[in-house]
Amino acid sequence: MYKIFKFDINISRIILNYLNDRSFFVSMNDSNSMTRDVAAGVPQGSLLGPVLYNILLADLPDPPSDNTNVIALTYADDIMILGSLQNAKKANNMINKYLTTLSNFFSKWKLKINVSKCECTTIKGLHKYLYPNARTFIANIQINGNRIPVKEELKYLGVILQSKFNFKTHLDYVIKKAKNMFFSYISLIKRAKDLKSVIKISIYKQIIRPILTYAFPIWFSISSAQMERLRIFERYILRICTGVNREPYHDGDLFRKRTSNKILYKKCKITRIDKYLMDNALRFLNKLNLLENERIKTYINKQDNIEYPLVAKYLSPIYINILNNNDMLYKDKKLLFYHRKYNSYDISDNLVYNVDQHIVSK
Repeated sequence: MYKIFKFDINISRIILNYLNDRSFFVSMNDSNSMTRDVAAGVPQGSLLGPVLYNILLADLPDPPSDNTNVIALTYADDIMILGSLQNAKKANNMINKYLTTLSNFFSKWKLKINVSKCECTTIKGLHKYLYPNARTFIANIQINGNRIPVKEELKYLGVILQSKFNFKTHLDYVIKKAKNMFFSYISLIKRAKDLKSVIKISIYKQIIRPILTYAFPIWFSISSAQMERLRIFERYILRICTGVNREPYHDGDLFRKRTSNKILYKKCKITRIDKYLMDNALRFLNKLNLLENERIKTYINKQDNIEYPLVAKYLSPIYINILNNNDMLYKDKKLLFYHRKYNSYDISDNLVYNVDQHIVSK
């Protein structure tokens, strides 16, 4: 720390004293294990722990400067390595070469890589654009001689990424997670007669909806059918919270009529989930323009080189601004992007699903 980061030598000595000669034992009931020395690492849960870890990884080796096809993304103790090349085998070899460099770095600083938690996947484009070698290629990524298992999907920072990038599995996961969370509150929502609807809806907005909307800019290009699953799930919850009905029925001599979706949203005073998602995504992207991070700036500037018409199955977050600037998201303040037909990015091209929606003024 003193030599690399030019810290004051006394601060370096204090931290050295803090880390040296530490030991631990495990206590269960009235019994204690043997005391063991801590060979590496920092005290779990300490305030200095994350800071010291960031300092340790500050000089993490970068991919070779002459190779821009491999990049490393770090977040806390998660590291994702991406290799992109038309020749899949060469991309595989470049990643393995960089992993050897990382392994040497971790060995030097006594950090162990948990190979059992490592995964890899191959993300391919449209089949007709692939070279023959990429169509049947199976990755062979290795760390210290151990081959990393190849999977069709992997979970990174809470988002399930599939090789086809359609996010179907991710939506299955978040809807199931949100449903389980909702039913953990069901006794409060359905049985508390004196609990007002506005409080029940607040439970949905503050606890359930964040589960559904997490990392939306990454998976915004889902199909209309996939977004309809989220809309149906949201309406299901709102009808339980408000007690209004999807279909008309008789309750003894009392006839209760069906309440339309538009009236449901108006009664709840809530923006429909697809519009809520897109509005927040646009605000998020506008804030990105204010950041000084060079990698983010380079990514945002890519939108100037986008070619039309759009044919990609997966659109990255910068396409949200591109679609919005070309009037391909909204019409008359109504979000129509998730009413387009399959494989089309044109909202005037035979829309599907009911586009009627209640607009909540800001």
